[in-house]
Amino acid sequence: MTATLNETAPALTEFTLQYSGVTQKKNNTSYPFTAVIHSIDDLKKVAAFDNIGAQHSDGKNNRGKLIKGYRSVKTYKQANCLPVEVDNEQKDPLKPDIPPEEWVTPADVAAAFPGVPFYVVYSRHHMKEKNGKPARPRFHVYFIMNTVTDVDRFAALKLKALEHFPQFDSDAMDRAHFFYGVENPQVEYYPGNIPVDTFLVNLDKLPDVIPVGTRNNTLSKYAAKILKRNGDTDKAFELFQQAADRCEQPLEESELKTIWNSAQGFFHKEIESSPDYIPPDAYELADFTSGGGKKKKPVTSDDVKKVLAEMNITVRLNLISGMVEVNGLPKAYSKENAANTLPVLLMDYFTKHNMKCSRTTLDDCLVLIEDENRFNPVEEMLKSTTWDGHDYLKDLAEILGIADNERETLYLNKWCHQTISLALNDDVEPYGADGVLTIQGDQGAGKTLFFATIAVKSDWFAEGVSIDLGKKDTVIQSTGCWIAELGELDSTLKKEQSALKAFLTSRTDTYRLPYAHAQTRRPRRTSFCATVNPKEFLNDETGSRRFWVIHPSPLDVERVKGLSAEWVKQMWAQVYETLYKKDVQGFRLTKEELQTLQLENEQYSKPLAGEIEITDNLDFDAPLDKWHWVKVSALLNHAGIRGVSSMQAGRVLAKLAAQDKRIQVKNVHNVKQYLLPPLSAYEEFPRTGADVEPLLGPL
Repeated sequence: MTATLNETAPALTEFTLQYSGVTQKKNNTSYPFTAVIHSIDDLKKVAAFDNIGAQHSDGKNNRGKLIKGYRSVKTYKQANCLPVEVDNEQKDPLKPDIPPEEWVTPADVAAAFPGVPFYVVYSRHHMKEKNGKPARPRFHVYFIMNTVTDVDRFAALKLKALEHFPQFDSDAMDRAHFFYGVENPQVEYYPGNIPVDTFLVNLDKLPDVIPVGTRNNTLSKYAAKILKRNGDTDKAFELFQQAADRCEQPLEESELKTIWNSAQGFFHKEIESSPDYIPPDAYELADFTSGGGKKKKPVTSDDVKKVLAEMNITVRLNLISGMVEVNGLPKAYSKENAANTLPVLLMDYFTKHNMKCSRTTLDDCLVLIEDENRFNPVEEMLKSTTWDGHDYLKDLAEILGIADNERETLYLNKWCHQTISLALNDDVEPYGADGVLTIQGDQGAGKTLFFATIAVKSDWFAEGVSIDLGKKDTVIQSTGCWIAELGELDSTLKKEQSALKAFLTSRTDTYRLPYAHAQTRRPRRTSFCATVNPKEFLNDETGSRRFWVIHPSPLDVERVKGLSAEWVKQMWAQVYETLYKKDVQGFRLTKEELQTLQLENEQYSKPLAGEIEITDNLDFDAPLDKWHWVKVSALLNHAGIRGVSSMQAGRVLAKLAAQDKRIQVKNVHNVKQYLLPPLSAYEEFPRTGADVEPLLGPL
């Protein structure tokens, strides 16, 4: 039921505005002057200045400064005017501009609000090109209403007006909205005697009896309202049939069908497609308490899901990168910054639709949603690729120039196996890596290109990462991909040797995910590789067993460049089918393979401090009966080695003992002695007390 125009009652013309002494000042918040409008001429004078439709008291801004007529929600006093705006501009960047035949005019507003008095002031951009779009009607509307002293009711009435007439500008719905002043304003008055608040409150009420002569019009409007409230559902149609039963004389079924079909068409074409449309689920959360409607309730994750679905936005957690992927944002926003943009868009949506949601609550909901939608892109690739049976690993070894080297081919296959296993790591009982496939060779030989190519996608590969375990960002960067290449390996290995080794083979990574408050421990899904130019780059006296070194001879760069994405996917599918499925952790080296690795890695190891001096002074070809038990200090003294400490010499001897089983170690009164060959040219160690002892008996 709508309020009825009283043709004998005088038209309403009076309302109050506050205005400033400036024009087109966006950041101005002072509106110290008040004017009571009785006529078009009165409004012309005020509309030349920036003005607001509600009255505000003086107040202090955030810096404590007193502002006269302070435009703020907290200083709202009252309003007897409901200001809205029409700009005839499509807000959704994904949709085409509004065609001229659908542009709204003040006459359209009058038809939608019959009997409601309002003034119109054409805005400064009326019939002018704006933002590259053609000229079109743009105007401000001042509806006259009863005095409203509650700011929430004032806001609810603006939303109610927007709901009734979606062509109003949804960006002009804030409670303290102001209008720019217009030079030589053009003003019009549309008479009526029904205050707009009365019209809106009675808008949805049906009369107990719908008299003849108003049946079609009443049912058409009611059908549009219930479709907007409930969507095109069985419930909406049931309500429509109940309304039809109130007709003083029943309408024919054919007429009712025509009315309903027409309302459905309007709903789907005009209402549902509008960016300002509030869907039924969101409407249930809207705050219309001051208007006698629904009470606001907190937003839940289900509500956020519905809003995301309505906006065609998906939020997923990428298990490989550990990052959130947001898809479906309007083209105006970049994909790179989508994770930061999304919460702002959602908060704007909730504010516009009067939905109660704090940023903390929204972040918690997004964490839940992204985790529910988690995905593993490498796993998706493997499951969507069927291996064709060709031996791609053999081709890969040929491309690297190691097909005839059984040991290096083993390292390649084991590392590929490890890379698949880590991508599919177990969430409950995660496991770590075993080795870092390291390609040693000249600069510009295509080493990095090789790894980047077999990583399938550029964002699955990190080139030249530098890991500083004291800086969390470098750790996140190095583990935020499937395959990570260690940069400047020879210099990286100079620092934090033990900690770095442990990190490379760690089972898990711990850091905070986007939108999350607490840290998350997740399985390691990154497989490390390395490229290095110098041959001697390992400086770990224990043998650097984590580095599986191959030396291409040479790497076929042209074949690498010619590898298609499909070829690489087939290669990984072979690894998945023939290695991973047979033994998930079958990539680990056996005890014998580790021993061979440590021996082979000697050629890539840098000499320890003092190693050259010590080995040059010892005659390892001397017969065993010439060997002696020697203290470290005696060795340095009798060999005349300077600049090498006892600790450094001890490390050298420990390394040599690991390589040569003839060298033995014993403790005498907590002092280590080493069984060593004589000095060069069969020169025996001088026998000085307990520092040197001859070998007693056979080894």
